[in-house]
Parts: sequence; structure tokens; C-alpha cells
Amino acid sequence: MGGVLLRRPKITRAIPVGSIINCADNSGAKKLKVIQVVGYKGRLKRRPAACVG
Repeated sequence: MGGVLLRRPKITRAIPVGSIINCADNSGAKKLKVIQVVGYKGRLKRRPAACVG
């Protein structure tokens, strides 16, 4: 019973760095720009991308 692995669905990383996203909350901002992806460890010439979640 101790070591149960949970399988999470793979979410596609479809929001690259530099993209403009429409904001849908009440923060006052209309558009957001992705400037960095936290914890990204990539490889040569691959652009970092983020996902929702």
C-alpha cells in the first residue's frame, strides 16, 4: 500500500516565452506577456514554453 504512483495526464506546453495572452480576471490588465518559465531545464536551441496549471 505504501508506494502508490499517481498518473497525471500530460499537459502540452503550448505557451512559449514572448507570447501575449489575453487576461480574463479582474486584475485590470488586458494582455499579459510571458517573460520566463520557472524551473525550465531545456536543451540547445529549444525555446522554453509553459502550460496551464
